[in-house]
Amino acid sequence: MKLEVIIEGNRYHLNIPQDMLDEGHSFFDKMDADMDKGWQVGRVFIENPDINVRCRIVADRILTAMENEDKTMALLMSAYIVTRMPEVSALDIDVSGEMDTRIIRQQDDKPELTSLSPKEAMAQTEKDVARVYKVGKVYRFATFNHIKKEWIESPPFETEEEAKDARLQAMNVRYEELTGAQDKPKLH
Repeated sequence: MKLEVIIEGNRYHLNIPQDMLDEGHSFFDKMDADMDKGWQVGRVFIENPDINVRCRIVADRILTAMENEDKTMALLMSAYIVTRMPEVSALDIDVSGEMDTRIIRQQDDKPELTSLSPKEAMAQTEKDVARVYKVGKVYRFATFNHIKKEWIESPPFETEEEAKDARLQAMNVRYEELTGAQDKPKLH
C-alpha cells in the first residue's frame, strides 16, 4: 500500500509493507487505547479525539519520524492511518504546530443522486452541511458523507467569512445532488 506525504510542498511516496499492515493491529489498538484517554493537540486538550483528529496526531508523528530519518516509524505510523482510514491517499502535513494537516481521500465514490422536492432537499442539505465553527485560530465546517457514514471536516479558513462562503458552496453542491439537477437556482 502506498501513501503520499506532502511536507512544505515536497512530496514523499511511502510504500508500506503488507506485513506491517497485517501484523500491526495490536500496536495500532494500543495507540487507539492511548488516544482514548484524550490527547493534547497544540494548546488544546481533546478528551475524545475522533478518527480525523487521531490521524492528524499520527501524521505529526510521521513528520517527526521523517525529520529524524526514522523510516520504520514513518512507515508504521502510515500503516496506522491507512488501516484506520483506507480511503486516504495522501497527507499534507502541517508544520506550524496548529494540527492543520489535510487528509486527502480518494475521490472514486460519489453519492447516489436522488430527486427530492426543493423543500426536502433544503432540509436535508441543512442536516448534511454543519455550520461554521472555530478551531483554535481557524474556522471550519463539516459535511456528512453518506457513503462512508462519517463527518468530513473542511480545510481550515483564516476568517469566518471565508469559511461561510465555502460552506455555502458545499451546500449548493449537496442541494444539486439531492434535487438531481444542476440548473436549479443556487442557495444564497
